[in-house]
Amino acid sequence: MESDRTQERIVTFQLGKERYGIPIEFVESIERKGAITAIPHLPGFCVGIFALRGQSVPIIDLRMRLGIEAEKNEDYTSQYIVVTKIGTRLVGLLVGTVHEVIPADSGWLETDIAFVTGLPESDYLRGVLNLPTGGFVILLNLPTLLSLKEQESLNTIVP
Repeated sequence: MESDRTQERIVTFQLGKERYGIPIEFVESIERKGAITAIPHLPGFCVGIFALRGQSVPIIDLRMRLGIEAEKNEDYTSQYIVVTKIGTRLVGLLVGTVHEVIPADSGWLETDIAFVTGLPESDYLRGVLNLPTGGFVILLNLPTLLSLKEQESLNTIVP
């Protein structure tokens, strides 16, 4: 039913060959990738910390977190950090090129991930947006990107 549809705004970005997105209400800021300080004993997908306006923000390589292999000719000079809140803390998501903010109608969302992608469902995947202009955007479920245990481990390393 048309009247049941809602619309939200999605920040889209590149990871490998695919476009991904997260709802704009989770995004605090988008920063060009700067110096990231590596810290020993971080979880494998956390590449270090980034200084942002006086705060130390842990940086998650989203490609590594999602198990996406690096492209042979991937341009690492145009990476961005999407600063977001997961749980109660700021977390930076290292992504490729940030494309744009798009309006997304709830009717465009396909949530049967296993059917759409052929992959087992993951809690951190909300679905796939089938854009009327052609193409897809894989929509992430940001609150479930990190387990509570993973969030706690980041809190002990970067209080």
